[in-house]
Amino acid sequence: MKRVIIAAGDLGLSPQIDKGILEGAKSGIISATSVLVTGRKAFGLRQLSKLGVSLGLQLNLTLGMPLSGKSARSLLNPRKKEFWRSGREVIRAGKRKAIQTEFLTQLRRAKALFGPTWITTHDYISLHPSLFEILLEIAQEEGLAVRALAPWQIEPIREAGLWCPDHISSAFREEPGITVGGLLEILDSLEEGTTDLLCHPGFLPKDLLGKTSYTWQRDIELSTLTNEKIRERLTLPESPITLTGFSPQ
Repeated sequence: MKRVIIAAGDLGLSPQIDKGILEGAKSGIISATSVLVTGRKAFGLRQLSKLGVSLGLQLNLTLGMPLSGKSARSLLNPRKKEFWRSGREVIRAGKRKAIQTEFLTQLRRAKALFGPTWITTHDYISLHPSLFEILLEIAQEEGLAVRALAPWQIEPIREAGLWCPDHISSAFREEPGITVGGLLEILDSLEEGTTDLLCHPGFLPKDLLGKTSYTWQRDIELSTLTNEKIRERLTLPESPITLTGFSPQ
């Protein structure tokens, strides 16, 4: 059987992104989303939960300010007094204990807000082995499912006794992958088992223009995901693909 998780990232990054993700969930297409808790409170958490969307925590070390106070000093750019903007700088300057403390602080806030069932990282920082190790330790202690961001991470996650999808696909990013035709091709090429289809839909986040390179593409992603052809492919009873959340079947 072929299953696919349409798991939107970046809830909490921008009000327009949040509203777009909620729109996609209401259409029955977005089945999971990861939430940033280091900034303002994400919009629509209660509604998403009622819609059955799998809510995960998107741990962050590269955007805005930490939650753990003075213990996060090594995670801060001393000139701007905020997180380093790249994973490379986090690895270079960040102390392991500070990273662990910040991750756990973010997890506590997430538990208070919505109760995450899975965990991932912002800016793909857990692709670095040392950060992936910390992430895995926390997930194992908490019994959380883990989003693998590369195939090499799947086996260690499962050896830790945790659940993750069988496959990861980042094909739904930029054009032509984010067009209706592009997504239909991606769906046609899915392998047996559960595939985590990484996506970043949302209404155009005008507040992020000039601050990030991925803005207008989000609007196209949302339009594609909610297109009737995609909805039919994923939601009709006779579809060979089952849309699922971020959890074991």
